[in-house]
Amino acid sequence: GAIWADVSTGNSHTCGLKNDGTLWCWGSNGYGQCGHNQDSTTPRAVDAGGPWTSVSAGFNHTCATKIDGTLWCWGQNLNGELGDGTTTYGRWTPAQVGQVDGGPGWSGVGGGYAHTCGVRTDGTMWGWGDNTTGQLGDGTTVRKESPVQVDAGADWTQVAAGGNHS
Repeated sequence: GAIWADVSTGNSHTCGLKNDGTLWCWGSNGYGQCGHNQDSTTPRAVDAGGPWTSVSAGFNHTCATKIDGTLWCWGQNLNGELGDGTTTYGRWTPAQVGQVDGGPGWSGVGGGYAHTCGVRTDGTMWGWGDNTTGQLGDGTTVRKESPVQVDAGADWTQVAAGGNHS
């Protein structure tokens, strides 16, 4: 059978990626951060296609990349941390992050407390969600519900997001 290849923990939920590209989440699911419709004490598959290539659990949200380069997020979205252009209370199923100029795919993602950052295959980094302490790195402290580019001159390979920093 498939073995665990990656794991990420949020505030009260955990998601794991298996080497067969399936994605599983468990724990508290008050905002839909597990990608299904109920709390679960055992891993349950996130039912949104795949195969998945990376996962990052934020405080009360989760984001993951698929093999086709698309990025999907679900869970709490009060600050736009899902990157879909809204501040919907919560999403119980994965929603695709807004496309950026129809450009290259996403290669990695990092979920923080109420913000998210993602790296694209062309080396650009993008951030969205809460930005009150400048955690999106765009030189402002204004919340963004859709991805904004971070430091256009850099060539990023990976990202991690913490509580209120990236």
